Amino acid sequence: MSVRPNPSPTSLSAQAARVVSQGKKFASAELPKLRESQWFSKLPESTTARELAITLLSFHNAEGGTIIYPGGRELFDEARNLIHPDVRAHFRDYPDFSLVYVDPWHYFHELNNGDCFMRVGTRNRKLNLNQRQELAWDREVEGFTARSVGNTAYFRILLDQKLLGEFQRALGTSSPKKALRARDLLTQEGHVCIAAYLLLAKRPQTMFPYAFVEVRGEHEVIRCEGSIPEQIRAAARGVEKLGTAVPPEAWLEGLRNAVIHRSYAMAGDHVRVRVFDNRIEITSPGRFPNNTNPHTASRLFRNARNPRVARVCADLGVSEARGAGIRRMCQAMRDAGFADPQYQQFTEAVRLTLFSETTTAQALPKSMSATATRIVNELKLADKPLGTGQLTALLGLARPTVLRHLNALREQGLVQWHGRSKRDPLATWSVR
Repeated sequence: MSVRPNPSPTSLSAQAARVVSQGKKFASAELPKLRESQWFSKLPESTTARELAITLLSFHNAEGGTIIYPGGRELFDEARNLIHPDVRAHFRDYPDFSLVYVDPWHYFHELNNGDCFMRVGTRNRKLNLNQRQELAWDREVEGFTARSVGNTAYFRILLDQKLLGEFQRALGTSSPKKALRARDLLTQEGHVCIAAYLLLAKRPQTMFPYAFVEVRGEHEVIRCEGSIPEQIRAAARGVEKLGTAVPPEAWLEGLRNAVIHRSYAMAGDHVRVRVFDNRIEITSPGRFPNNTNPHTASRLFRNARNPRVARVCADLGVSEARGAGIRRMCQAMRDAGFADPQYQQFTEAVRLTLFSETTTAQALPKSMSATATRIVNELKLADKPLGTGQLTALLGLARPTVLRHLNALREQGLVQWHGRSKRDPLATWSVR
């Protein structure tokens, strides 16, 4: 399965921009017809200033976007007064509604009462305290890709003209500079930002030598360089060349996520794809955002560390625009009869493992609990015996809970205990 080489003509990320670029009369008729998405919201006539404020800061805390609502400038100003710090947004008045374009930004925003929201798919999701704190940290890291590459405003020198032309056509703007402005790829001073360079330079490794993907098989190593879209395409070709039974819908989604959402602020590390006979491992620099529990993979929600990168990749058709990639990846693995994707979080990286063999979980009794299945999968991923304390830390559960499930699995002959006595502090567990 290959990554689409051409921009998707119906990319949800670019639809509103295309409609607006056709003129006010056309936009007045067509904008209300667009469906809600990660980057577009239609608010009802009963919208209050607070509701508009929540939508504004939700887009600001995610990847930016376009909002239309029936009120006027007064409601917009009232909503902005409810947000701290002030949002970067552009107001435009239409005959039947008002339009606001919200820029993504490298500071997180909240309401004056401390409530914080983020756009996730078609919803504005309220964040808890831990998620809010992690978002604040992530925004500081994300600010790295928003910085200027250098003190030059000549984007034509830094960026590849062919890639820039494809990007301009995807957005339907009248000039490359307007396309860059539309996706905040130029700083306020007009300089090319790091995100633009990673996305649209022919070989960004000149300045960022760690920004590449390594695909490794048993006897072959493939280094994938070039722009971010080209890295994804080259890595996809590499995995196809090495061959795997993992469904392409699953490993390709994992590859896209790893390249698009990795931490580019972490110099010295790159994305690693290892293809084994029975699995694929994809390791990406940077931890999960918002204190996310890696064991609840199918319930992870969208939070782009690099919103500019994520949105342009959606514009170019390199990534999907629905914001539910991990759930689709899980479904692809289940449809193939394999285990759910397994995530492991390390100090400075996240690893995704996709097993291409009949899952241990599938061989378990259908009545097996989710916790028991997680225990078996963790033991399988470790590929070595683990102690009860190690499993407790990995699962994030109470020790008595883990021990109860381990003993049940032992009685069923699914795991094995290794120890000298019942109270052996060095005792371990392994999959039979």
